[in-house]
Formats: sequence, structure tokens, C-alpha cells
Amino acid sequence: MKISLEEVEQCFAILIKMLRSRGVAGIDTSGRDYYWCVLSGDSLEFEDEAKISVGSLEDDLLELQKLTTEDAFPTAVDLERFAAVFRLLAEDFFDPPERE
Repeated sequence: MKISLEEVEQCFAILIKMLRSRGVAGIDTSGRDYYWCVLSGDSLEFEDEAKISVGSLEDDLLELQKLTTEDAFPTAVDLERFAAVFRLLAEDFFDPPERE
């Protein structure tokens, strides 16, 4: 199966619109920083046991914020960081964190 970049962009816009319509104004990682992740080369390989690593949402967000500057230099790792942030959004959508 293939999907065009234009379709990906369209899906992204629809999901952002959905989040806004549900009152999501930002991403809050309070009390949640570290997460498990499967290393990129292992996520689609089923011959061997996947290698698991630890990621940091705080680090991911700090690095993604750098993309908003004029001298930004995006990398493939930024796509992984973005995926981690979207995973957090999905988890919060289904099981919102309790806030004071």
C-alpha cells in the first residue's frame, strides 16, 4: 500500500482539527517524561527480538521546538520524536491524565 505525502498532510490537518475541536490546546508532559520505544531498525523486523530503548518526551519536545527557528535542521530522528508526541496525544485522548 502507498499513501502520498499530500494525503499524509491532509490526515495530519484533520487530526489537528479534531484535537482543537476537543479542546486540546497543547501537550502537557507533567509527571511523564520517559517512555519505552522500539529502535527504528527493529520495529518492522520480526526475525529477532526487538531492542527496546528509553525515550524522553521532554527531550523530544525541546528538540522539536528547535524546528520552529529559522536555522532549523530537521532530521529523521525528528520524525521519531514527532511520533512519540503523537503517541502521547493518543494515550491522553483515550485515557486523559488526571490534573489538579
